[in-house]
Amino acid sequence: MRRRLFLGSLGGGLLAVLPGRTAARRAPSTEAVPTIFHGHPDGNTTLVRFLATIPDVPAGRLRVRDGRSGRLLGTAGMVRRGEQLVGELWLPLTAPRTIYSDLETPARRGIQRTLHHLAPTPRWVIHWLILASPNAIWARAARISPLLRAADAAHLVPAGVRINGWHPLPLEGARDHLDLLRITVPAALASRASGVPVGHVALVEGGPPNRRILDVLAGARVGAVVSATEVTDPVTLGLSDGRAQALRQIEPWLLARQPPAQEADSPIALVIGSDLAPALAARATIDEWNAAYAYPRLTVGDEDAVVRAITAGRAGRAAAAGDAVPDGDGRLQIGATRADPAAVFLPLATLVAPTEPSLDGIARRFSFPVAGTLVFNPSPFGRSGVARYADGAFRIVTDVPALGYAFVPETGGTAPEAAPPSETIASVHARLRIERDGGAIVSLRDGATGLELVGPGTSLNGFDHAVLSDVRLETIAGVGSRLIARRMTGAGAITSVMTVFDALPWVEIENRVEALPGDRTVACHFGFAPSLPRLQWEVPGGVEETDVPVSRFSPIRWAALRGEAGSLLAGVTGVSGASAGEDGTVVIEGGAHHVVRLRWHAGYLLPDDPWRFGFGMLPLFAHPTTGGGDASLPTFGRMVDVRDPAVAIVGLKPADDGVGLVAYLMDLGGPARAIQLRPGLLPFTAGVLTDLAERDRRPAETDADGAVLVPIAPSGYAAVRLLTDG
Repeated sequence: MRRRLFLGSLGGGLLAVLPGRTAARRAPSTEAVPTIFHGHPDGNTTLVRFLATIPDVPAGRLRVRDGRSGRLLGTAGMVRRGEQLVGELWLPLTAPRTIYSDLETPARRGIQRTLHHLAPTPRWVIHWLILASPNAIWARAARISPLLRAADAAHLVPAGVRINGWHPLPLEGARDHLDLLRITVPAALASRASGVPVGHVALVEGGPPNRRILDVLAGARVGAVVSATEVTDPVTLGLSDGRAQALRQIEPWLLARQPPAQEADSPIALVIGSDLAPALAARATIDEWNAAYAYPRLTVGDEDAVVRAITAGRAGRAAAAGDAVPDGDGRLQIGATRADPAAVFLPLATLVAPTEPSLDGIARRFSFPVAGTLVFNPSPFGRSGVARYADGAFRIVTDVPALGYAFVPETGGTAPEAAPPSETIASVHARLRIERDGGAIVSLRDGATGLELVGPGTSLNGFDHAVLSDVRLETIAGVGSRLIARRMTGAGAITSVMTVFDALPWVEIENRVEALPGDRTVACHFGFAPSLPRLQWEVPGGVEETDVPVSRFSPIRWAALRGEAGSLLAGVTGVSGASAGEDGTVVIEGGAHHVVRLRWHAGYLLPDDPWRFGFGMLPLFAHPTTGGGDASLPTFGRMVDVRDPAVAIVGLKPADDGVGLVAYLMDLGGPARAIQLRPGLLPFTAGVLTDLAERDRRPAETDADGAVLVPIAPSGYAAVRLLTDG
């Protein structure tokens, strides 16, 4: 019994006090680890790392032999690194094989033999690309003389530099469909100036952009979009600091990626950055790296391979998730309509009045027999609406052609006239009543159905803590009547103009906030009565649709709430965002000047009704003309004739290179087809199909009547350069 206790105690003490002697009695083994590095010329050899844990031994010698034949494969010196002896040896390893190693050290007699079963490792290809912003390229080109820009491009392009096809949109208040469709134009212009090509890959900061932006980028020849969070920046891999530093960074980075089984033989990794400095600093490192290793191979500037890698990876993730590429907001907060809708008529002004390219210049050129007013319609749809004349008077003008004008003889408009005080205005289309305390709309009834559109206990156009300080009623003969309410709120004084028209089937609400900074908004509440669980709204290039509630949405011009009883259509300008609750309450974020136009439909809307209503928010422009000019143009007309009601011309402008005009078209829900464009006020005899960055693709076909044919995809976009004989 004592012997067992003694031995037990002694054994524990030996393990605790003499660990080195115990370890020395066991023969230490050597570990063989195949690395990801493969040798030239074709990657048939692999760098195998041997590790042996032997204390107090400064070095050793290792012989490696084939496991079957015993043939010597190589000899390596083992040197101490930390707690281990480490040695490396290039070995043929294109298929699994067995080897054994013999380790000799000064601390032991004889050899330490270990059997190893080795398997091939992946042969990685790393694609390197620098997607520089257009601004960075512009700044660089501006510092270099035009004669030396080609030499600079010859320096940048071999370093993997391409101009990023993605470019931030302009100020929020100017965003629209055309801004979206031309999102790659800054990159194209920078490319033209510098000689550095536009990338077929776009690097996007933040999350992935939404589907429409992906479609637009594809329409501008950008083949793939990658989020900055999906790739590793070259700086983090040490490629600017020499091969030794890059090796220390790249090896653990690749080992952590673990390629899928089907990609184990030739997996792909992406290194994409946006800074020019690392690209230029890394050129020598990359050359040195590729001279040392067949794999991992560093390819520079091979965009086709990058597109394939991104597409394959995204398709694999989508298949695994059972869905397409996830949509995101693309960091695009869409706000009001275009800041200057009158700019749509610049091509006509350039043609008719080249010395004064403006609406006033056009008006002074017409040779009408009598004086009058030209009313311009910047919308892609013909429409009727209210025009405000130069003297402040108003007039309903009917059937103004799309992207065109109508001449109205000098009969003048009607100025507003004061009427007896009232809180109610009405027409055959609607009846509106405001409350005396806060000035909000507490009743709005549809004239055709009698339906009350204001929810019980709620209001429309309500502001928190609003106090009505003044209200007056005005009537405009032939136009309608309006209530003008001045309210004091925490955001400042707000003047609200609420108009019910005699001939137009909608109600218009205009709010002006005094002393509100340009980057601030106010919350305006609309509590609607009908059950309207479905929400649609206009976004650049299309429509978003979802069930309410919606925490935030950003319509460009219109939003529609739909239910079994019908649809409520809202047109907006000056609105940066909104939310919709289950109880029918909509809260909009309005700027210092915002307008909401409401129309009720007893039935579901036709597909293009919201578009026509929304584009009708672009104001009609009225300019007087004496008729004494010399331009022989008709009394009404449109700039370009598009005989397809489901297609909108969302942009018409002189080409960036000065050759012809470029028209941007958007389909609103028809099938794939060829759109017929015919001359209107703007003459053209031929067309060239371009991409969305105005780079020519091929000549457009024409039909027997001479119309230019422009192919367009369902809910897609197209661009065409219109040319004259001259």
